[in-house]
Amino acid sequence: MSQVLFFRAALLASVTAACSADDSGPTSTPTVTEALTDAQVDYALGHVLTEHGFTGRMGTMLPLRLGRPVDPRLADIGRLLFFDPLLGLNNDNSCSGCHAPQHGFGDSQSIAIGIENNGIVGPDRAGPRNQRRTPQLLNAAYFPRLMWNSRFAARKGDPFDRNAGYVFPDPEGTSLSYMPHLLNAQAFVPPTERVEMAGLEFPGDNNAIRAEVVRRVNAVADYKARFAKVYPAVSKSAIT
Repeated sequence: MSQVLFFRAALLASVTAACSADDSGPTSTPTVTEALTDAQVDYALGHVLTEHGFTGRMGTMLPLRLGRPVDPRLADIGRLLFFDPLLGLNNDNSCSGCHAPQHGFGDSQSIAIGIENNGIVGPDRAGPRNQRRTPQLLNAAYFPRLMWNSRFAARKGDPFDRNAGYVFPDPEGTSLSYMPHLLNAQAFVPPTERVEMAGLEFPGDNNAIRAEVVRRVNAVADYKARFAKVYPAVSKSAIT
């Protein structure tokens, strides 16, 4: 059976199952060789997604899980930092260099390219290869474990619950458990990765790298002003 016929057969099975469970669906089921209408495909996929608990309301669920509204000012700061190579001490990579929006916030490369890249994001990106493929970021806020080997994890199995702490490989260990969310804690790590963002020349440990990143952000007046609108104390001191 060809892949096309296999796909049609799989969808037809979904249509048949959906129709048998709910009389409000399509009134007739086509054969495998007939073209499926958009309505039949939508109905079949909708039934399967609902059956597996997909609601399509991820965005509206986030404030409920956080216990607060999403602050658009902070979200905008995060967006700017995400695309800014300022966070990379090698000055040639940003979060978006590997987690590219045009590729589902993932990567077009089978193995990621971090520092010393050619400045291109996408299939034509070139440079030294990293250790593994870049994971996608979509819906990562809901994941209790992060990275391909789950090496960043919330002990209670809930990324929104820090009561039992988070577990990271050394040297971080459980030291980031004071952060309110697993992704908040995870964000401390990428700037310290030498082949991803930090480069091989900067002396010092992970804490020294983070301190240098913060110093660089503080040196940009626009970032200071944006942070001060959310955290007024920043206007009289530094971003920490």
